[in-house]
Amino acid sequence: AVFLLNWAGPWFELFPNPPLDQLTAPVNLLRETDPELFHHVGGPNCAADKCGNLWRQALWPLWQTALSCCLTSTTWLALWDHLVAHWRRPRLICVAAVAVVCCLRERLVALPVGLDALSAALSGPQVLAPGYLLQKLCALRDVARGSAGSWVESDWWSGDAECRLTGDLPLSATSTYPPLLRRPHYVVDYLVEDRARARSAVAAARRRAAAPRKAREILAELVVEELTFCQEQGKLLDAERRRLDLATEEDVVVEEGQKHIWDKTLGMELDLVELVRTGVAASLDHERRLQEAQDARTKNEATQRRKRIMASENEEQKNMQLEEVETMMIRSLFEQRRQRTAGEDARLLQNEVRANLIRRDNDEQERARTQQ
Repeated sequence: AVFLLNWAGPWFELFPNPPLDQLTAPVNLLRETDPELFHHVGGPNCAADKCGNLWRQALWPLWQTALSCCLTSTTWLALWDHLVAHWRRPRLICVAAVAVVCCLRERLVALPVGLDALSAALSGPQVLAPGYLLQKLCALRDVARGSAGSWVESDWWSGDAECRLTGDLPLSATSTYPPLLRRPHYVVDYLVEDRARARSAVAAARRRAAAPRKAREILAELVVEELTFCQEQGKLLDAERRRLDLATEEDVVVEEGQKHIWDKTLGMELDLVELVRTGVAASLDHERRLQEAQDARTKNEATQRRKRIMASENEEQKNMQLEEVETMMIRSLFEQRRQRTAGEDARLLQNEVRANLIRRDNDEQERARTQQ
């Protein structure tokens, strides 16, 4: 409230427009003290009025932020200690803005021509020595105080006319601001009334919203319970998912073990089949050799029998019997070979036939001896 009453009082006279006209005297002060810097913003061929307008637009953000946008906190506090100590000269803040610009002269002259570059340079904190800034401020204050009226209005530096506070610099003891304007201001009055209407509308809306508040609270509790239930269900689903993942991994391990066992069993079965095949092949080879030996023996016995029959009287009959026997033996051998027991049966049959033949030969010899 103190700042608005003392230093920002002229703003409200022109609200909602910025008080650029209030910066005419500081801009003229800058043109008087540093013409080169004054004309740099608009270029060498720029008119003084245009340069003044550009400087007013550049200095307004500094005044609007109480110089906090372009100074560090230490320098800003030292400057405002000085301004508060001279609070009966509220226009001294404009001179302080010109002092800041003059202290940054070397940096600003190096900038390109234009308002954008100047505004960008003044929008960031600049490192300035507090003593140097206050020294420059005092020098410019003396220039403004002793200058002729050609560029400074007659009442611009008259502190009594501009000061809104009459006693010591007070702080507001209430929660409301004192009147800021000496006469009616239509824009401000309209905004104040509009604000009152807005507050009334907000109060009415709050009253209307008070009735269903309990329902909303109950609904909020239900939503919280539903959210808690969903979170618990989500935790259960996560646990079930983790259990399923573990079961899947265990099934994979079991399947790999079973596959390994099956492979091992298959290998053993293949080895057994190979062993059986080898045994069958060896048995067949043995049967073949035994059959060959038996065939050789049978051939030898047939030859001997043939010789004995040729020597006997019944050579033709014996030859026919021998052929029949051989045919029966061959058929029996083929039959027994198919049944895989051909060897033993053939041997038994041959032995029996041989025994019969020997018995018949013995009987014939005995009958022959008897006839003799």
